[in-house]
Amino acid sequence: MPFTHALPERLFFAALFVLVSACSDGAAPVPVPATLESVGSASISAIVGTAPAAAPTFVVRDAAGKTIGGIAVSIVIGEGGGTLKNAPTRSSSGATPVGTWTLGTTAGRNTLLVTVGTLAPVAIVATGLAGSPTAIRVAGGDAQSALAGAEVADALSASVVDQFGNGVALQPVRFDPVIGGGTLSATSTTTGEDGVAGGVRWKIGARGGTQTVRATSGTFTVDFSASVQSDFRIEVRFARTPPAANIQSAFLVAAERIRAAVVGDLPDIMVQNLDVARCGAPAGSAISEVVDDVIIFADVMPIDGVGKILGRAGPCYLRSGSQLALIGIMQFDEADVQNLITSNRFDSVVLHEMLHVIGIGSVWRLKKFIDGAGTTDPRYNGAVGIARCGAIGFAAACTAGVPVENIGGSGTAEVHWRESIFDRELMTGFAESDANMPLSLLTLGALTDYGYQVNERSADPFFATVALRDDRAPHDSDRRSPWEEVLTPEFEVTAGGWARRLALPPVTAPRSF
Repeated sequence: MPFTHALPERLFFAALFVLVSACSDGAAPVPVPATLESVGSASISAIVGTAPAAAPTFVVRDAAGKTIGGIAVSIVIGEGGGTLKNAPTRSSSGATPVGTWTLGTTAGRNTLLVTVGTLAPVAIVATGLAGSPTAIRVAGGDAQSALAGAEVADALSASVVDQFGNGVALQPVRFDPVIGGGTLSATSTTTGEDGVAGGVRWKIGARGGTQTVRATSGTFTVDFSASVQSDFRIEVRFARTPPAANIQSAFLVAAERIRAAVVGDLPDIMVQNLDVARCGAPAGSAISEVVDDVIIFADVMPIDGVGKILGRAGPCYLRSGSQLALIGIMQFDEADVQNLITSNRFDSVVLHEMLHVIGIGSVWRLKKFIDGAGTTDPRYNGAVGIARCGAIGFAAACTAGVPVENIGGSGTAEVHWRESIFDRELMTGFAESDANMPLSLLTLGALTDYGYQVNERSADPFFATVALRDDRAPHDSDRRSPWEEVLTPEFEVTAGGWARRLALPPVTAPRSF
């Protein structure tokens, strides 16, 4: 029947149309990524903690090398830390920016890792650069110690850093001794790629105490410290009301100066109810304690008014056997102290008197270091002192012994080096008009003769540079009367801590207690 055969034919063509339509209107085949690579500059850099000027990019390509978009991507931070914002999740049809990438705060390599499917991840690399200098820091060589006048073991180095502590290259750095008077192998240098300026050798000064070198770069500074090695200890105690801070400081500086020169420890002695009133302490004062190594009772007090006796000093107790100082006294006339301070001589005068306490002049007779006492030509006969006299250029003057002062009265004669020969040396008998009074190798040689362990590197520069000459007229007015009293001891203390009277030779010059 025509009707029954027509319907299936129509249905067949309708189905065929639908099938053809479906094939011609369907989605295109999904592209397959074949390669992943970064594009743009091969060298990316930025200051640490900031983003590169232009965001790095990458591309995804198919097997034909065509850039394809819409591919799922993953971007994570690798080395260097930092942050990434607004990172894409799919590729663009061209170069795809990574988003806002802020580098980490540590200078050096930073990376982003870009991943597409099973393709090998691609690293985008940027270099973090140090920022502007914000500080200078110690990199090496701080908090060392050495004998005075010797070089510390480790060279000094300083690093110039940015706000995150990264070293900044090519920055000028200056090194300067600021406390202690040391010397440096170099004062100016420049930081390397690591931001460090180093290799500076430091010979510490002769004056003892904690010493300081300052490193400076731009407006930034940092200090290096070093202490002077010494096992010798001087304790200064102010007998009554402590004086002003600047006066106390002069005593402490003098003690440190001597510690720089005398470096060996002396045996501790436990004293038993030892009378120290004879040492300048208040009446009735006594101590029972371990003494290590010397105690000095100091005072600023009325003596005899302006311009006469400036001070008096010496040991009041010696150690038995060695006859080295144990307890000493130093007193200054309050009427003269301010003039000494104003003329910048007080520190030198205090050091002069403290050296009398530990034995210079005050024990010469006791230890039989004086030949020709009472004559016009007294001489010091200690072997090391004589040798050091020659070493500083006075060999002709010292062939018969070191010339000792022969004028000036009991406070000056036979207890100092001779002024007419040694002039400005600290332990001559007449103070100079300024602070230039060197502690020379001669005086350190005498301390060695006494039995102290001495560091001769701590001597101040002092050499014979002019012909020997007679006493000079400008000092005549000073020599009419003594300006100090050098006090000699009458007692010693045994190893067990008990005091007993010394057997003293006849007194010819110095005043005794």
